Amino acid sequence: SSDGKAGFSYQKIDSQGKPVPENSPFSSCVLDKVTGLLWEVKTEADGIYGNAGLHDSDDLFTWYSNNFSINGGAVGNWNNLLNVCSGYTSTEPKTFCNTEEFVQRVNNAGLCGFHDWRLPTRFELESLVDYGSKEPSIDTTYFPNTKLEFYWSSTPAVNDQYSAWAVNFRSSNTSI
Repeated sequence: SSDGKAGFSYQKIDSQGKPVPENSPFSSCVLDKVTGLLWEVKTEADGIYGNAGLHDSDDLFTWYSNNFSINGGAVGNWNNLLNVCSGYTSTEPKTFCNTEEFVQRVNNAGLCGFHDWRLPTRFELESLVDYGSKEPSIDTTYFPNTKLEFYWSSTPAVNDQYSAWAVNFRSSNTSI
C-alpha cells in the first residue's frame, strides 16, 4: 500500500519509536515501509543555526568519516571551524559540525528510541527522492522541513579524500 506520494509507503514515528497517526502534524522519524529504513525528521527552519536543538534543519555539516573500513580512504573534513550546528563548542571535538560527530550525538540521544543511527548510503538516500516533484523532491507530508540543499551520504567520492556523494532535494540530483 502507499501512504505517500508516487507510491511511497511511510509511517510517522514519535520520539520514543512508536507510530503516530498519519494526520499528526509532528513526528520525530519516518519509517519507510518499502526499504525498512528509519529516517530522521528535521525541525522547522528559522534561519538560525543550532537554536532548535540537535535536529535543527538550519544546521550545516562537513562530511567526515574516520572509519577506514567504509570510507574508501576518504576521511573528509573534521573541521572545527564550521560552527553552524547545535551545541558547537570550539574546544570540544565531540561538538564539531561534521557528519561523524553528528551521528554520535544522535546515537547518544537515542533518536526515536534507537542508538544505532548511521549516515545512509548514496542509494539509500536516493530512495527518498520523488523524481516527479521539485523544490523539494521529497514527500513534504512526511519530511516537511527538508531544505533545498544537498544532504550527505556515507558513500565516499573516488579520487577526493575530502568528499562523499550527496543528494540534492531541490533538483533531485546526486553529486560529489
